[in-house]
Amino acid sequence: MTVSRDVFSDFTALMAELVERVERLEQWRDVQTTATATAASPFVTRAEAADLLHVSVGTVDRYLRRGRLRSEHLGARVLLDREEVLALVLANKGESVNAKPQRTAP
Repeated sequence: MTVSRDVFSDFTALMAELVERVERLEQWRDVQTTATATAASPFVTRAEAADLLHVSVGTVDRYLRRGRLRSEHLGARVLLDREEVLALVLANKGESVNAKPQRTAP
């Protein structure tokens, strides 16, 4: 039986992504065992992301469902990439991510 190059290529890409995720989760685990876990962590919880974005945890969940943010799962914990959350904050210039544009009078 011959495996096509496309299937092999897809498998290789998926394995590379899996290895990257495992390394990130191992990094998270290692950081959690230190006294400075919160400051040094590359991840934030949903609640921490909500605080950074000035939105509710429910809104963070909606961003996750819609693909606006990505998450990693460590057991039952949902973790978000701190840099990705901060990039979303900066993209909105510190305003609430849900801020609507102001209407101008005619």
